Amino acid sequence: MRRLPSACLLLATALLAGCPSPGPDTSRDLGFSPAELPEGAVGQPYRAVITVSNTDTPVCGMSLSSGALPAGLTITFRKDEGKAEIAGMPTAAGRNTFTLGASCFGTQRTGQSGQRTYELVVK
Repeated sequence: MRRLPSACLLLATALLAGCPSPGPDTSRDLGFSPAELPEGAVGQPYRAVITVSNTDTPVCGMSLSSGALPAGLTITFRKDEGKAEIAGMPTAAGRNTFTLGASCFGTQRTGQSGQRTYELVVK
């Protein structure tokens, strides 16, 4: 009978015992920062940066999943930085609710996704 090297024996024991295999860990949520957006004012320049990250890979793709920004504002996504910038000059007062969706494409968190709903108030 041939003997297995000890490393193979340990690996086989770990697999039989149900140890998790190395791979993407999707148990942690994506973090959106800031939690709330600052208020804007009609006719005044506005700028806010939203960052999306997780523990291992701060690089995410983002999209506007639902809702709309106030008139006069635009959103620019910087996938390589994991950031979205809302900027412009609001032209009307009101409350706008929108949802940003994000998904990771880095090697440690491929396929992880999340979303956050924001309210932007313009006075």
